[in-house]
Amino acid sequence: MMIDGSLDWQRGQYDRWDKGVSWFAPHRDASEGRYRLRLHFREYTVHMLGNLIDGRYEPRNVVERHWIAEYDHPTEPGVIIVPSELYRGHDLRAARRAAEKHHLESRRKLAWARYHRENDPPC
Repeated sequence: MMIDGSLDWQRGQYDRWDKGVSWFAPHRDASEGRYRLRLHFREYTVHMLGNLIDGRYEPRNVVERHWIAEYDHPTEPGVIIVPSELYRGHDLRAARRAAEKHHLESRRKLAWARYHRENDPPC
């Protein structure tokens, strides 16, 4: 039996914090959560020693950008659930592959559990 692990990615409705770069894909089984790809920006200033002789510090602005793939678990009333981080790096394709790999593995587990429920031998 072949299980489809592909996801239907859609650009998300963004908030200001998101800077307009987010992708979402629902889990194919309705009872499960959703996947999210987002581009994370981190900006800071590094104060580096510019010249050892005269001791001047020259600040340097640094902007880090990396993709984060997360799995948002299904919500439960009264429970705070933190998303699982599946990937953090500079490659969008690798982030998508990590999400699709997680999706395929979870669908396999669900299919295996369903098979055992339906084909459980009598005791």
